[in-house]
Amino acid sequence: MGPDQFIELSFGTVHYIYHSGSSALPLNIFVHGYSTPMEMWQYIFPEFVKDDQPCLVYDLYGRAELLYALNLPYEKYNLFGVSMGGGIVQRFTELHPYKVSKLILCCAAGLKSK
Repeated sequence: MGPDQFIELSFGTVHYIYHSGSSALPLNIFVHGYSTPMEMWQYIFPEFVKDDQPCLVYDLYGRAELLYALNLPYEKYNLFGVSMGGGIVQRFTELHPYKVSKLILCCAAGLKSK
């Protein structure tokens, strides 16, 4: 997917991969589910990188603190969430709708039926 990177946060060390790409585009953020590691995105992530789209994939440990710590220069995000990751990106969208360009969910946790 790209070079492994690590950052020390208040909860411990977080593993992530970041491709800067074009800063004119929204940052694509990939959030995995409860029982899967970030490597679940290994076949999807390169498809975005080859088009020079900015991308971030990370292990959930540390939760959203990583996004603040990296201080990335993007106005908008495209959020991709699977399972528990879907619940996380839904909550982020609820709290910060002005930051989200697209929300892509797969088998998302936390969806309520009417």
